[in-house]
Amino acid sequence: MSRSVAVFVCLTTIGLATSARAQLTPAAPPATPSAPLTKTVFPEEPRKSRTPTETFVLEPAMSIELDDSPSGPAGFDPKTAYIPLGSGRLVAIDLDQSTVKWSRDISSNMAPVVSGGQVVVAGDEQLAAFDAATGAERWALPVTGGLSAPPLVDSGWAVAVAADGTVLTVRAADGKLLWSRAVGVKAAATPFIAADAVYLALEDGRIVKLALLTGEPQWEHKLPGRPGELLVLEDRIFVGCADKRFYCLNPKNGKERWHQRVGGRPVGRAAVDEKRVYYVALDNILWAYDRGSGVMKWRAELPVRASGGPTVIGNVVAVAAMALQINGYRAQTGVPAGTAVLPAADLAGPPQVLPNAHPLVASVAIVTREGTFTLLKRQLEPLPLPMPYPFGEEISLTVINAGAPRSQ
Repeated sequence: MSRSVAVFVCLTTIGLATSARAQLTPAAPPATPSAPLTKTVFPEEPRKSRTPTETFVLEPAMSIELDDSPSGPAGFDPKTAYIPLGSGRLVAIDLDQSTVKWSRDISSNMAPVVSGGQVVVAGDEQLAAFDAATGAERWALPVTGGLSAPPLVDSGWAVAVAADGTVLTVRAADGKLLWSRAVGVKAAATPFIAADAVYLALEDGRIVKLALLTGEPQWEHKLPGRPGELLVLEDRIFVGCADKRFYCLNPKNGKERWHQRVGGRPVGRAAVDEKRVYYVALDNILWAYDRGSGVMKWRAELPVRASGGPTVIGNVVAVAAMALQINGYRAQTGVPAGTAVLPAADLAGPPQVLPNAHPLVASVAIVTREGTFTLLKRQLEPLPLPMPYPFGEEISLTVINAGAPRSQ
């Protein structure tokens, strides 16, 4: 069994926060070859570090002035940021060249979703897709009244819930509407698909499972309050609720497996590793529970209110804060593992993590209310030596000071 690398990076759950998921791969949409059903295998817990401590900081990598303030969170692929602006345009920013690649006229206050070489945008009264490289429109589907939550695009499917409570399931390749079904109320969170099903969290407290191919109802479970974001695994559904409880449901029938009392409403989606599930509520506490039994393993008080759900990276659980910082905690014990401090600015939203090809380097994007887009990259000191895959021992964490001078 290979040994994991524990790396602490700055991230949030808006748009690209990538929580580990052990879910079944969704079935392919009609007219597309079926994908095999697989599930993620979690790495073993990293062994005790025997390597020298690495120091690292966040440093500005690029900055560009936009002609308007953002109207919603950005969407990303490895080389491009897609930002909706208050002027009713979507702009694509080349992260290597610090230039605007293209722009399109579409009004949106939700993060674009990037998948399969296209950018799917929830417009005022439409769901539209653009070519990620050129900005050319691929397709557009009218949606009367607009959408009630950000759409999901996964494995060739696009799923969205309209403001009138109609679920729309679209073939992402060409925008063909495959089926629609009325569920009566708005969505409380982004839909979730796994294997052959669509899972919905609705504002009236219902968690609903629909057949992915047909939209036929499978089951529904009523929670006592408005649910938060769903995390659907092969054998578990995790969801927080406005009744100040965190629930684990059975995806086969919707029945409750266990719940735990917390001190506030949910903040973002839960995250998991091989043994535990992690959850943040408005009580400023990071909770760690056993995935199977629901027994609390530890809890850690956050110094400031979280701006999104937790993210697991290696053996560290990172939580972004409202006060321009990100706090890390050891996944096994909850012991603090470091704090990343971002540059002081009047941000239009929480910082967002970008995907990187190299697992030891992280990038963070921030956008100010004045329309300045800045990309920060984590630089390692000293520069890492080439290492074969899989990587070796755990890299120790230290406090990250954004923009701090390098040690001499």
